[in-house]
Amino acid sequence: MEEKSEEESQSLIKKIWELTDKGIEAQEGKFDYVGVNYYGMGITGPSTFGTLFVYPEGLRDLCRTLSKKYGKPILITENGLPNSDDDQKTAFLVLHLKRLYDGITEKIAMMKFIEEIERKKYNAFMDTFNQVNQNLATYFSKLKEGGEAALKLEIRKILSRED
Repeated sequence: MEEKSEEESQSLIKKIWELTDKGIEAQEGKFDYVGVNYYGMGITGPSTFGTLFVYPEGLRDLCRTLSKKYGKPILITENGLPNSDDDQKTAFLVLHLKRLYDGITEKIAMMKFIEEIERKKYNAFMDTFNQVNQNLATYFSKLKEGGEAALKLEIRKILSRED
């Protein structure tokens, strides 16, 4: 096997990712999920071949990136440690599952935070709108002796949120 320089290796990796992206983009709308095979972070170069580091955060980050990019469910089709020590295999899987769980709970917390901001924003808007509407009715009736005026919010259905 011919050794490649680090620059050649990086160039090859970049080409592989570009081809992968083109292939996936060509299938846009034609797939239901993204499958992931993940074992860790690999290092290759002139003096190493296939050195694998346990890196559970990489699985979480990869799933997060693929989810954002393609908006499809992620199926982890392969993940494991290639050795015969069952204790190490179990620890490996638990570490990876923990990082995935952390990523999911972080997303849930962020979504709740965003929902809270949206609810507060809606409530502040409606409070202001109702106050302006009340003031308009009060001042219009004074200006036009018994006249009536009111603001009508046409997009209320779009703005409404359940508390």
